[in-house]
Amino acid sequence: MKFETLSDAFDFVNFDGGSMDNRALVNRDDGRVHYDSDIWDSCEEEPEDLETGNWIEVPNKIELDLGNRVVEDFVQEKCPHLDDKVRRIGGRGFYGRYKVLLQENDLLESWYAFEQAREDAALRQWAKDEGIPIDPPDPASELPE
Repeated sequence: MKFETLSDAFDFVNFDGGSMDNRALVNRDDGRVHYDSDIWDSCEEEPEDLETGNWIEVPNKIELDLGNRVVEDFVQEKCPHLDDKVRRIGGRGFYGRYKVLLQENDLLESWYAFEQAREDAALRQWAKDEGIPIDPPDPASELPE
């Protein structure tokens, strides 16, 4: 399946913070994606083989451990001088305050790139673990050893 298609399904699942209102299922055999939502009426008919076919639910960010760990890694790698400030802004609404702090320090674009790279890597690893071939393959896997 195309990585872009899987990435779009992942984004759908994580829309609105991954509130569990949206689901996407991928067919391991042919890469078809079925979208389902508790908040939007689906214009999409359920595939006939959904119950009997080789379908798997696309994980959300939490299931791929893409929450606090990614924030911690970014701060350690890119801005360790902000570590204390980041720790003090914990709690409800953390992510919004975190992005404001990054914006104030001209790090927001760097954060978005870092976060996207982590998401892509985790999603590719998930697909590999589930036996879903991805096209194009991970560029990092083609680097000479």
